[in-house]
Amino acid sequence: MDMMGIKTLIQTFKDYKEIGVTVLLCHVRPTVYRQLLRMNYMQVAGRESIHVA
Repeated sequence: MDMMGIKTLIQTFKDYKEIGVTVLLCHVRPTVYRQLLRMNYMQVAGRESIHVA
């Protein structure tokens, strides 16, 4: 996943959160998980929204 993909994912999470929908990421590969950490995804979505493979 590239930087634009993560930015899109963050915006999607925010949009769905506004309307009360929970977004969960399942079977996230370790490399993608590290990218999400670097892009501060956890600050937006919280660690409970990601389940690593």
